[in-house]
Amino acid sequence: FAALHANSGQYDKAESIYLQSIKIDEKVVGKDSPVLAGTLCNLATMHRSAEKPDKAMPLYQRALKIYQNKLGPADRKVAGVLDHIGTLYYEAKEYLKAEKTILQSAAILAEKPGKQHPAFAIVQLHLAAVFVATERTEKAETLYLESIKVLEAKLDKNHWELTGALSDLAGMYRNAREF
Repeated sequence: FAALHANSGQYDKAESIYLQSIKIDEKVVGKDSPVLAGTLCNLATMHRSAEKPDKAMPLYQRALKIYQNKLGPADRKVAGVLDHIGTLYYEAKEYLKAEKTILQSAAILAEKPGKQHPAFAIVQLHLAAVFVATERTEKAETLYLESIKVLEAKLDKNHWELTGALSDLAGMYRNAREF
């Protein structure tokens, strides 16, 4: 229900519901439950959408600690939160932190589900964006092309992740004037 409000831009209503859900989760499943971590991530993502990264980061960090402690450091959920944190760093133009964090996520996903999985390709796209921002376009191009190849093989040709990757690559070429 909170997600419906968040998706329609009703962030105050959504936040209230998420906060209520967090209180319930803490009582029912505990303060160190992966269920709670999921709710924390949902609230953090809403704050990120509402352009409130200062509220999102501590929620992601709390969720990350829970997932690492309960599911282990190599779990996919850990990788997902690391990617979210890395993306927040990227949006704050903290590129070194972004690169380090996204690389941690990619390392986890490279092992499982593997380098030919869309989840890995998407994280690689986020790393490519960091490379573009730090003027390492050759590295970015390699990641874009590898990721697009995986996405083309695994997703529908009209999937938004694939079309977004193609658009980002085209934008990089346009900015470098390499048509």
